[in-house]
Amino acid sequence: MKLIRNIWLLLMVLLTSSCGELFNLNENEANPPDGVVMSHHEIDVMVGDSVFFEAKAYPDTAVVSYRWSFVGDTRVGKLNGTWFHALESGETYLKVEAENIDIVNDSTYSVSDVCVINVFDWTQGPNQSEYLYETVVYASLEIDDMDVTNSIDSLQVVAVVGNEVRAYAQMKEAYDVNYLQFRIGSHWPGEKATLECYHPGLHQRFVFQEIMLNGNTYGRLSDLVKLVGYSKD
Repeated sequence: MKLIRNIWLLLMVLLTSSCGELFNLNENEANPPDGVVMSHHEIDVMVGDSVFFEAKAYPDTAVVSYRWSFVGDTRVGKLNGTWFHALESGETYLKVEAENIDIVNDSTYSVSDVCVINVFDWTQGPNQSEYLYETVVYASLEIDDMDVTNSIDSLQVVAVVGNEVRAYAQMKEAYDVNYLQFRIGSHWPGEKATLECYHPGLHQRFVFQEIMLNGNTYGRLSDLVKLVGYSKD
């Protein structure tokens, strides 16, 4: 009888343990994410341009959804889904939060990532005829060790004084040499312009060397002014 009673007690313990497991059937078995990575972390965007964002939570087994929000100046742009549209100059931060989907409890935001967005606007100055002096620059353009002088149709290469665009580069060809030509106006000798480039594909603004606007000519076909830039890491 004692043996039978012990067997009966053992069975009751096993049954009780099994019943306890029933309360966990609705729990989400996916592990919460321990990290999330955004497709961009620091970008430059010109007013009027748009950038598509993606995010990826880790580990891959995590079942997540994403919440996007601004942390900073919301006037510089707007979100449409995961598209950012630049509206006016300024800086803001775009934040993504990876949300673990829990079947039983309310969702909790476990991890996040942030992108710094710098929005700028290049407005062109007065007509060239309104300036007293004109400085000419003959240049080549290289981005990430690749000559992109012929690609300025998809880029914006300019000479800027303050926030004013004084000249847009034009592509020229002479004696089988392709080059960029700037014709930069100034009100007086001694103004300074920076040669800059906006690459919409890389979402990056490159700032090259400074040029003194004194009516002189910089560069020649055999010795072009070299504009060299590298993408951000």
